[in-house]
Amino acid sequence: MLEAFNYMFKDNMFKKKAFMYFILFFIANFICNYSKMFFSAIKHLPNHHYSLIFSLLLIFALLFAISLFIVSGGYNISCVKAIIEQKKNYILPFINFKRDIIIGLKYGISLLVLLLTLFLIYVFVVALVGLIMPFATEFISKLLNIILTILPFFYMLAFTCIYAKTEKLASYVSFFVATKLISLDFWNYFKYFTVCVVFLILWNVINATIMGIFDSGVVQLFIRSLLLSLIASYTVFLCAYLTAKSVKSECIE
Repeated sequence: MLEAFNYMFKDNMFKKKAFMYFILFFIANFICNYSKMFFSAIKHLPNHHYSLIFSLLLIFALLFAISLFIVSGGYNISCVKAIIEQKKNYILPFINFKRDIIIGLKYGISLLVLLLTLFLIYVFVVALVGLIMPFATEFISKLLNIILTILPFFYMLAFTCIYAKTEKLASYVSFFVATKLISLDFWNYFKYFTVCVVFLILWNVINATIMGIFDSGVVQLFIRSLLLSLIASYTVFLCAYLTAKSVKSECIE
């Protein structure tokens, strides 16, 4: 478990790989953090023609930032895959825009498939209960909400390992495969899942603190982008390891 915090430093090229991720994440964060300020400034331009031009430029900048976030998501999956495929002395991949944007887009679609599946299950069950037992509809609706929120969240590490190894769009609805993987060593999975939850809470607290302290102003937004990107350029490798080691990935078909 402790290896998750320092394994990346054994890679001689880690600093370059982390720096590339930092630059990518910083640019995306920088654009998003300053977009509101730029939009406010554009609205006050006296010339409508200039306002339109700068608005279009801002839209293109935001689309570029979104594409960088997609690449960062794809790179996270690439790191998980690299760790799954190696038993020790992990060599992390460099960012590859072509590879990672495709993986990132498929990753996003896979999550949408999961959300759509959960929505259809919810609608079907609530509608069925409404026909059979109308008096229990509200209770079942609330209970189903809880189950359909907690269950996919608990399975998320296993789903991500399945996707990293297969890159199938249905990876995040592979409940039977994920259940099999988790059951092979439940306590190992639960251990890594718990660490990830604690880390997620910690990340949200740090993120909220940074955003609260550096909430406005040109310099403050720059510092906020810088700090969040620095943290992200380490945590991406930490999370990749925790995810990859949560299940016996060699059993994924």
